[in-house]
Amino acid sequence: MKTLSYAATSALFVGLTMASCQKEKPSPASEQLKNSDENIETFFEENRATQTLTYSINPQMGGNITTPDGSQLIFEAGAIRNMNGGPISGNVIVRINDVYTRWEMLANNMPSETALSEPTTEGGPLSTGGSYTISIMTAGGNSVTIPNGGVKLTTSGDNTGGFNPGMTLWNGVQSDDQARDKVWTASPTTLQTNDPEYSFPINNPIERINIDIPEIPLGKSGANHLIPKVYLPANFNTDNTEIFVSADGKNFLLTSLDSYVSSSSGNYWTDNSGYFSEGENGNIIVVSKEGGVLKANITPFTATPNQSITISSISTISLANLKTAVETLP
Repeated sequence: MKTLSYAATSALFVGLTMASCQKEKPSPASEQLKNSDENIETFFEENRATQTLTYSINPQMGGNITTPDGSQLIFEAGAIRNMNGGPISGNVIVRINDVYTRWEMLANNMPSETALSEPTTEGGPLSTGGSYTISIMTAGGNSVTIPNGGVKLTTSGDNTGGFNPGMTLWNGVQSDDQARDKVWTASPTTLQTNDPEYSFPINNPIERINIDIPEIPLGKSGANHLIPKVYLPANFNTDNTEIFVSADGKNFLLTSLDSYVSSSSGNYWTDNSGYFSEGENGNIIVVSKEGGVLKANITPFTATPNQSITISSISTISLANLKTAVETLP
């Protein structure tokens, strides 16, 4: 299969806007993504760190935080308390990483798919309305609590292609297949929908929550549940490589191939839950850090039953070019 090539682009820059609060530091390296010399997990960790926005807010006064994408964290006065339930003297530190696009999902290794243990989807894909990692603590690093509510996040459906009243909330968990992957289980908290906005309470000072809708019904096999096996050269393994899958026309969906299988015919990646219909088009996105060098391969495919794809070469690429390549996929 033909490997796609793409032109260069500048590194990602995102500014900050904020109301009724103070920035703890400048816009975080302003989203300049890093290229670590370590393994693929360090690559993801550094990208999460540089895309996380940090704010300082007075919990007694409350206030609003607005991210560059327009999502708001709203704090009622006195909502944040110490672990004994009493008031906090001084400011608290609020960190938020909001993820919407394929590229942001890839850079953070936060694919839009459910946990295998999720009974209604069994590892199937989700179309996202936004993923949020939030932490709140004192300026000294001590834990806090939100005993009586009073913290809320609101966001616009325009961030992910338009409002969808079928969206619900999902909680972030570790993957059943691969420890570094982040997947989702249905949340008991109700998502409030008021076109064009979604909103939900923040009940815990450490929160990872997603606005999603399942892409396919329950099931792992058949013509609407296809996923290929992907073979890579022997030196690419689970330590230095991650494989993502995009589907054409589904710009707010990205999954990863979680299952790594050793066989007599070679080692390959696949997934326990397929979601392509026969004839549907997508792309295999291989990202690797080999010897401290970022490498990638993007290979288009058309889904067929019992499909195997062999990636013969994975080439050095700049972070800016990889970002452009993912953002311009169909």
